[in-house]
Amino acid sequence: MKVLDSKANSLRSYFESLCSISMSLYGAAWLRIGYGIAGVAYYVVNYGDRGYLWGPNGVYPFDTFKDSIVRPAFSLYEVSESRAIFEGLFHLGLIVALLFGLGIGGRAMTAVHYIFLVSLYMRNPALLDGGDNLAYIVLLYLIPVNTTSVLAVRSRIPALAAPRLSILFHNVGLIFIGTQLCFVYLASGMYKVQGQYWRDGTALYYILRVPEFSWPVVTDYLVKLSWFITFATYLTVFFQLLFPALIIRRETRALAVLCGVIFHLSIAILMGLTTFSLYIIATEAIFLSDYHYERVKSRLQSVIRRVSSKKLIEPLAAWIKS
Repeated sequence: MKVLDSKANSLRSYFESLCSISMSLYGAAWLRIGYGIAGVAYYVVNYGDRGYLWGPNGVYPFDTFKDSIVRPAFSLYEVSESRAIFEGLFHLGLIVALLFGLGIGGRAMTAVHYIFLVSLYMRNPALLDGGDNLAYIVLLYLIPVNTTSVLAVRSRIPALAAPRLSILFHNVGLIFIGTQLCFVYLASGMYKVQGQYWRDGTALYYILRVPEFSWPVVTDYLVKLSWFITFATYLTVFFQLLFPALIIRRETRALAVLCGVIFHLSIAILMGLTTFSLYIIATEAIFLSDYHYERVKSRLQSVIRRVSSKKLIEPLAAWIKS
């Protein structure tokens, strides 16, 4: 009976904390910034070819596009075949993505950005690199999250008397996002374990030999290092399988995030999957508490103060003169 009472008290205390303290406000802001950058980049990088890639008379026929939509999904770009309407939707979506990244509009802007970005993703699925699969879910879960309390054009720290329901929605949204990313890592690792090339340590060799996923000068050198290929292949599987366990423990959480950032930066550089990597890295930002971000901020401010006071510059100048 005492054990049940203890568990009930623990659950009650945990639920009370979910309703009273907003978790990872900095992490939510960095997630917004990362997704905002990825969204704006998607519009801007191919801006000159927008008509060819997404337009009503572009490479992906309008009728094929409409038939490929799995209902009840809906894309704004199926409303009309008019080039003028396409241009209006495209540029409005670009503005919305920019406002979302800057933190203007709060939760409402998150919802609007979700609608516009998903609509554009559906307009030509051939251009996607896998990051869209995570964006579909994370942006939906991000709608109730407070992403603009810090690092926004109009930052406003939530008051202590903020609505408990608003705080609860914020925290539950972050929990859903974190859980989703853990499932992504775990599922990816489990699928890899079932593959023969991943089990024998050669999968990375074949991946880096695919022209679309290679950086000719660098990857041509790396594939010749058999020890590196084997080590990186097995390390990838172990990291993805262990990521959820490392995130659960506070002692290893920062290490897991650091490894995840390095891992996906490598994917972005070597394989060219920049949007995919940016989405993953931005999502991992929510796993670090505000305490971690405040510590980093404090240390950066300390370094800036030391540099600005010439404590680091003067010894270097004296050494150069000597």
